[in-house]
Amino acid sequence: MKFESLFQQPKALPAMPRVVQVLISSFDDDIVHVDTLTGLISGDPVISAKLLRLANSAYFRLPQGVSSVRLAVQHLGYVNVRSLVIRIGLQSLFVNLPTPWLRVFWQHSLQTACAARHWAVPAGVDAELAHTLGLLHTVGQLLMQTVMSDELQAIDAQASLMDPQRLRLEREAFGYGYTDVGAELTRRWHFPKLFAQVIADISGLPGRRVDPLAALVGMAAWQSWASAQGLDATALQACWPASLAAQVPLLPEQAGTNFPPWHVLGYDPDASPF
Repeated sequence: MKFESLFQQPKALPAMPRVVQVLISSFDDDIVHVDTLTGLISGDPVISAKLLRLANSAYFRLPQGVSSVRLAVQHLGYVNVRSLVIRIGLQSLFVNLPTPWLRVFWQHSLQTACAARHWAVPAGVDAELAHTLGLLHTVGQLLMQTVMSDELQAIDAQASLMDPQRLRLEREAFGYGYTDVGAELTRRWHFPKLFAQVIADISGLPGRRVDPLAALVGMAAWQSWASAQGLDATALQACWPASLAAQVPLLPEQAGTNFPPWHVLGYDPDASPF
């Protein structure tokens, strides 16, 4: 399928929830006022309900039940709520894909986001921006699986959606890959220009210097894949993306089998709807 045809399919571009649009735009603007944030979230009953469920999950260990959006914002803080609402909003899109596929997709996306935030401070980049870009870096796969799943079957047989070789195989087959599609989605959703730039830059990995955020997200995605493979230290050393890691910069002792447990970094598989 030609690149432009992807975005001309029925329901190929679902509407991004208004509250997610505002919160992602807030990376360019001043912090959204708490009253504004509360009103935006409360106006979306689906996002409100899921936010309250997550706020009351065991992971946050709040001393008492959170019964309103305002209390969730007060207890969890703006940054946590922004991350959760963006995540919930993204999960509300393309929900008709097979549940097993979505489960793997969100595991990889959430782990990439957690790893990017974990490495962001020593890399000298904004941690919450890195987290959000980690969530978004594979959003193009949602659209591709929705409108061209039959064409992807040959690639699916060769590489999982989190395989580092996946992007190369897609580009060889179609002339574009999921990062190209994801960058175009963020443009059409009117996200800040930086989002499209960073996601598109991942298309050039490895082999050239890229935006520091793109290098960070690329390494975070590699860590998610490496963890899922259960590779030992020798195997991890053999596939260590040295040129990419040097751009973050990261050392082997910061990743692979030395990486912290995912739950320590905020990845909670029980909080996923899939």
